[in-house]
Amino acid sequence: MKKGGLKKFFIADGNNPQEIYFLQAMKYLEVSAEEKKVKTPKTYFEHLELNKRGFEMALAENEKLITERATKKGNDGTVIKILKAIAKCKAFTDDQDKIIQRMKSIWEEGNVPPGVTKEVIRQTKGMTDPVKIFYEMIEIVPDKYFEERKGKKKINLSGDMKVILSSYLKKGDT
Repeated sequence: MKKGGLKKFFIADGNNPQEIYFLQAMKYLEVSAEEKKVKTPKTYFEHLELNKRGFEMALAENEKLITERATKKGNDGTVIKILKAIAKCKAFTDDQDKIIQRMKSIWEEGNVPPGVTKEVIRQTKGMTDPVKIFYEMIEIVPDKYFEERKGKKKINLSGDMKVILSSYLKKGDT
């Protein structure tokens, strides 16, 4: 089943849909030339509905994981509060606003080492001018933290749910 960029494989045994890995699903689809065709029984549509429900439950869990964001405490939380405060300043250009949002997200994701975070807090302590705070933070945070990381890709979950391939499998060795 597919929704946006999310693809999952399910198999139902009559009562419970079970998510399986891609390679497991391919083993079920493997057929020899001598194997005879099996007629689709009436339970096919019941199994299809079970698999759809299983996909929807997995999708709901996945969306819950994406929307749940750990609250940051300590020094990371302090920096995030500073960034939220300076983001309200109207003196920044659109590009600077994007940099502020990027900095906020790298701290929320936990990508900044504690040493850099402590240095930001130490250098900005007592400052009240948002523009000065912004430029001070830019000086402290290394450029490599502003680059997008390739490891974590967000999955596109937009669009309608689609059943890509649905088939009835007879019980066997797999």
